[in-house]
Amino acid sequence: MHTYSGIIRKIDDVGRVVIPKEIRDYLRIAEGSAMEIGINDRGEVVLHASSNNYYITRIIELIGSDLQTYLQNNIIFILNDEIIASFGVQIDGKASASIIQIIKDNKPYVASVADKTTILPISQNSNVISNSQIIIPFQSEGYTGAVVACGIESSVSYKEIELLKMIAKICSR
Repeated sequence: MHTYSGIIRKIDDVGRVVIPKEIRDYLRIAEGSAMEIGINDRGEVVLHASSNNYYITRIIELIGSDLQTYLQNNIIFILNDEIIASFGVQIDGKASASIIQIIKDNKPYVASVADKTTILPISQNSNVISNSQIIIPFQSEGYTGAVVACGIESSVSYKEIELLKMIAKICSR
């Protein structure tokens, strides 16, 4: 089944065509993302987001729920400043300015009530109430993001941090 946007674009003199912003936003295609172009059996031009975008989305689908169950924490995945998945809590929209800065700085952030460190807002339009927080950023060709764990426990364990670092490393490949 095909869905057509009704938007028509002309090919320029070097063979480029602009993908409308509405479609790029819907598909979460960031500026600089690699795209795969091909022709299917029916002779239609097929455009796929890079294997990296597919890869990261697939990882999140496969591990998000299990990670939430194992850590007993809310798990949130952020990709290119957007909250793309959450497990254990309903949250979406654009990541907060604090989270975006952590991603840009590419430095992990750990906070807890026990350590008297600041719990950061996750989203610009809603907040997750928690007593502890781990934010592990990741970067790869074509995207940046973070895996976030928010817990009700008042402290954070070394095992939790290391597990999220491993997940972030997998997401950055």
